[in-house]
Amino acid sequence: MPEAMRRFDVHDPAIADDPYPLYEEFRAKCPLGRAEGHGGYWVLSRYEDVRFAYDNPEIFSSNPNAIPENLGQDRPMIPLEIDPPDHAYYRRILAPLFGPGRINPLEGQLRALVTELIDAFIERGSCEFVAELANPFPTRAFLTLMGWPLEDAPTFLKWTDDIIRGVPGDPEASTALREEAGLALYTYFAEIVDARTEHRGDDLVSALLDARFAGERELSQFEVLDIVFLLLIAGLDTTKSVLSNGIAWLAEHPDERQKLIDDPSAIPLAVEELMRWESPIAPGRRITRDVEMHGVTLREGDRVMLLCGATGRDSAEFEDANTVILDRDPNRHLAFGAGAHRCLGSHLARLELRIVFEEIHRRMPDYRVSEGSKIVRHLGHVRGVDTLPLTFTPGAR
Repeated sequence: MPEAMRRFDVHDPAIADDPYPLYEEFRAKCPLGRAEGHGGYWVLSRYEDVRFAYDNPEIFSSNPNAIPENLGQDRPMIPLEIDPPDHAYYRRILAPLFGPGRINPLEGQLRALVTELIDAFIERGSCEFVAELANPFPTRAFLTLMGWPLEDAPTFLKWTDDIIRGVPGDPEASTALREEAGLALYTYFAEIVDARTEHRGDDLVSALLDARFAGERELSQFEVLDIVFLLLIAGLDTTKSVLSNGIAWLAEHPDERQKLIDDPSAIPLAVEELMRWESPIAPGRRITRDVEMHGVTLREGDRVMLLCGATGRDSAEFEDANTVILDRDPNRHLAFGAGAHRCLGSHLARLELRIVFEEIHRRMPDYRVSEGSKIVRHLGHVRGVDTLPLTFTPGAR
């Protein structure tokens, strides 16, 4: 096993800029490796193996999901950290709330949010893309979906950033920061759940309070809180990361970007390909019974990290895996996961991504990384971009 595998930590800032040579080494030399940090855990890096884990939740439990385990909550995130058969009952409640019938009508509101954000910097001819668009937009979209005040967006941004990223390089401080942010989030959510318990509204929390688990009982207030916590954590940073990763790549490849400018209908496939290229998530699993992989026996209780960022460039699954092909089709990337736990909010995420890519390439098509600036990236539970300074021809509001 390579020494790099023993020392591997997805939260290590030293590999944040470009972890892919390391991932290639893992796939080639150590498809099942053992990392020593965070109490020790196995790492799967090949597409076939990660897909096997996703497709067999009875062996690879998603409770707990993260490595390290604490994301600021002391209860399972529903339905992410719930295994079958109960998982299916929660999905039946949530699926209609995130299906096309409920999500598609939001397009006008979401496009207005993007327009407002771009209006704030379009005349300047420059922006810090993460701070001014990729970060605030998913948060405002979440608040719109929930029917909550948009002015709370900056507070949500800080809480989610503290939970997802912690304090790079300091596990103890990270745990404390996540617990503090998690408590603040649960307190905020609890006030809304209490209010909706007394007086229902036309919002998602009210719909959850009216739902029935397995068609029989009401959801408890704690269950509603656990669901809302997951919706926030799972939906904001991942969408922000896909946006910033994608625009960062296109900013440095103007010939490829021109294809989207010339033909906006090409954007949906391009979004899928950019998610393959930078699959941002690295979820964890817990082994429920002994299972052998690559000649090694994984024992009940062992933790496993599914290194989705490595799967996207696995040549055993993708032809020309190390080349971005914007019209790649089919594209079975794992950026949304797979199997029973496939991302519940994928339809909303695709809508958000399409709208941003359409508006960016319509209003500021000649964007590029500002001269003398550098793209700063982070790794962790979700791989993304910290700063992305862009310059473009100033436009009209």
